[in-house]
Amino acid sequence: MSVPDHRLITLERRICRRRREGDIPGSLIPAAYHRFVDTGESDELATIIYHNQVDLLTTMELAARWPEDFASA
Repeated sequence: MSVPDHRLITLERRICRRRREGDIPGSLIPAAYHRFVDTGESDELATIIYHNQVDLLTTMELAARWPEDFASA
């Protein structure tokens, strides 16, 4: 299977055939975390945790599918 890049979000869309909804972009997580550290406000922690949970689930799904989807790569 050919993909334009190997970013997790690309693999998730192309191989797992799903799109994330209500997710914080990974590039914004460091700033959101630093705001939490600086202010103690935990409003964004749930979205960060959700993002990381979905990352882990997607990684596990890709690993489980590896032999069948990537054997010819």
